[in-house]
This record gives sequence, C-alpha cells and structure tokens, in this order.
Amino acid sequence: MTEKPELKPSFLVVDDEPAVGRLLKRALAPLTDDIVVVESAAEALQVCLGRSFDLVISDMRMPGMDGVELLRILSKDYPSMRRIILTGYADLGQTLKSINEGKVNRYLTKPFVISSLIQEVSDELRLGKRERSEITRLRNAINKLSKE
Repeated sequence: MTEKPELKPSFLVVDDEPAVGRLLKRALAPLTDDIVVVESAAEALQVCLGRSFDLVISDMRMPGMDGVELLRILSKDYPSMRRIILTGYADLGQTLKSINEGKVNRYLTKPFVISSLIQEVSDELRLGKRERSEITRLRNAINKLSKE
C-alpha cells in the first residue's frame, strides 16, 4: 500500500506593511510554497471566502480592523485555522485581549528571529494536525456509538 503524500500547509499573512509581508513570505518559504500575503483585514476576509488556510499570521495593529478582530471572526468561521498574532507593541492588555477575543494560538513579537518564527509556526501546525486527528477520532467514536 502506498502512502498518500502529505499536503503542504497553506498560510495567510496579513500585515499592512508590505515589506513585513514580503519578509514573512520569504521566511516561511521553507515550510510551503502556498503563502498568500494581504495588506488588510478586509482583504484577508475576502480571500478566505474563496479558500481555506491552515494558518493565519496577522499583525496586531492595522488601519480599519485590527488583528484581534480579524482573528476573532476567523476563529468563528474557520475554527480549525491556526491563528498567530504578530506585533511590535508588547502590551499585556492587548495580549490578553488577543488571546481571549481572537482565540489566538500564539502571540509573537517583532522584531523576530526567523529561525524562531519557523519553529513556532511548525509547532503550531503540528498542534493543529494533532487536534484535527483527535476530533476525527472522537467523531468516529460518536458515530459508532450512535449506530449501536
């Protein structure tokens, strides 16, 4: 029996600074070639209407809708999408707000070390895969019990 090739993850990067978006795309390229970069929360929501992503990395402070609000919406509409917030302004109140309201899986600060960023993203993808496997296992168990 042949194993199915593992699909590469898909990433959505949201940052209102184009240079940061380009940097993140280059930094994450070793993990996948499926990276979409947008410059606003509105663009991110539009892109998500047409496809799903395994992980989103969003800047915290952006004009219009901030990263916390974006991730809050995405957590409702795409609960299996992993969510990372990235900010240059470490503030305990904002950190708690992003975790509680945006259901953020990880909170990273700028400037970041690329190798650390890659490790954090890799860890987050592993956790997401483990969660999806567990959800599938539980659903199968429930279905089996309901048929008995």
